[in-house]
Parts: sequence; structure tokens; C-alpha cells
Amino acid sequence: MKNLLLTFIFLLVTLPSLQAASPAQVQPASYGSWSYDCTKKPCFISQILMVKKGEQASIAGGLSLLNLPKQQTLLTVRVSALAAQKQGLGIKIDNNKDIRVAIEKCNKTHCEINILADKKLLSEMENGRIIGIFYINKNSQKQVSLPFSLQGFPDAFQQLKSGLN
Repeated sequence: MKNLLLTFIFLLVTLPSLQAASPAQVQPASYGSWSYDCTKKPCFISQILMVKKGEQASIAGGLSLLNLPKQQTLLTVRVSALAAQKQGLGIKIDNNKDIRVAIEKCNKTHCEINILADKKLLSEMENGRIIGIFYINKNSQKQVSLPFSLQGFPDAFQQLKSGLN
């Protein structure tokens, strides 16, 4: 009986602290223009760029990064399904040299690229102000420029690296 009572008291004391710790570990967090989300595995950081036309708002593009095994980071870029797939996509951070990448796949809603972000790209992102994503609209043949803010990226990326992946 004494052991049962001690177990009950132990559970009363420790359960509230365990419950208080769990939500903090999985709650999405904001770092400037970036969001950190670990509610599902794998954890990731992301930013969505919205465009408002009149009363309607729509997603113009999105960036996300997640950790892979062997300390690698995957950068995913999503843009409009109107991107000219054959012409690829450009990525430019501030005044650094641009990167040209192939658009891997498109569906009815978006086109997507996935690239391994090397140390140089990640360093430019951590020290930069704007990451520009550029593509050609296949209907108008005009360049579309999507400026994503890097405000808060260093803190969000640090959280991703030290997070619960």
C-alpha cells in the first residue's frame, strides 16, 4: 500500500512537468519571416510568399529546408505551375552568384525543385537579406521574380540543426 501511495504521489508530481515539456517541443515557432515546425517528423523551416489580388490571396511560392542524414540539408522550392519547366529556375541571394537548377516536376498546382544545400549556399542564406527565386512564365514568356526575406533565417536554421529531428 505504501508503494502504491508513493507511486501515485510520484506521478502527481512528475506528470504536469512532462506534459508542460511536450507541447513546447512540438509547437511551431516563428523566427522573423521563417517558421519552424516539428509537429510531424521530419522537422522543417519554411516561408510562404503570398500575393493579394483584390480581396483574394494566393500562394506565389514557398521555400522549406529540412535535415537529412549525414548532416545534409534539403532545400525545396515551390512555385506556380505556370513555370516553364524546360527553362529551369534561378536562385540568387543578395549580390552573390546565381544558381540555375532544373525544375524536377510540375503538377496542376505547382512546380517543385529539391536541391542539397551546400555550405556555401547555407552561409549566404545565413548572412543574406533576400533570396530571389526566378522563373519564366510559360504563357507570357516573362520572368517572374519572387523575393523571400532571410530575416530570422539564422535563428530558424539554428533551431532546425539543434532541433528534434
